[in-house]
Amino acid sequence: MLIPTDKPAERPAARVLLRVVLRLAILILFATFGRIGFGRSLAALLWMTMILCAMLAVLRRKGVFAAA
Repeated sequence: MLIPTDKPAERPAARVLLRVVLRLAILILFATFGRIGFGRSLAALLWMTMILCAMLAVLRRKGVFAAA
């Protein structure tokens, strides 16, 4: 598969930003309907997300501060 060369270089950064915004929107939506209050629900969901991302990074053998 050929990769087109006319794509802007900022596209991957924009894609990462979009993913972060969508994840935060989903977490905020779930925290809104939490029974223990918005703040505590959001804090719990953010902690669970952080732990899940760390575990997935370890499983995928990602570098901590890798350039790419």
